[in-house]
Amino acid sequence: MGFFKDLKRTYDKSKDLQDSMPPVKDQMAAGLASMKAVNASMAQMNAALDPTAPSTTVDATVVSVRSAGAEINLQPVFVIDLLVPSATGATYPVSLTQVVPHAAIPRVQPGATVPVRVRIDDPQAVFLIV
Repeated sequence: MGFFKDLKRTYDKSKDLQDSMPPVKDQMAAGLASMKAVNASMAQMNAALDPTAPSTTVDATVVSVRSAGAEINLQPVFVIDLLVPSATGATYPVSLTQVVPHAAIPRVQPGATVPVRVRIDDPQAVFLIV
């Protein structure tokens, strides 16, 4: 008798859990929005990595780091705000969304200096070298 009571209790709990979840339509919309955000960040990384574009490597200062709430190949994606030095010596802010390997996360912290690749023709196209 105890076995069937446990099965019924498990079924009831799973039904309660299912009822507390948002509708599948909303879950799918959230997943689609997340995929669009990741695709946009990948396009930004691809633009910064274009091997045919003239670029230079400089040391930028990390202002802030926050999770983008996504992973690519089990590696976390972060939104990183940087201060990048220009050719004139002045710094300008850049925000980028990029995959950061787990081993490199300790090096990408606020206040740290990190190497970045900057396209000469588009100074906002920045790629963190980790």
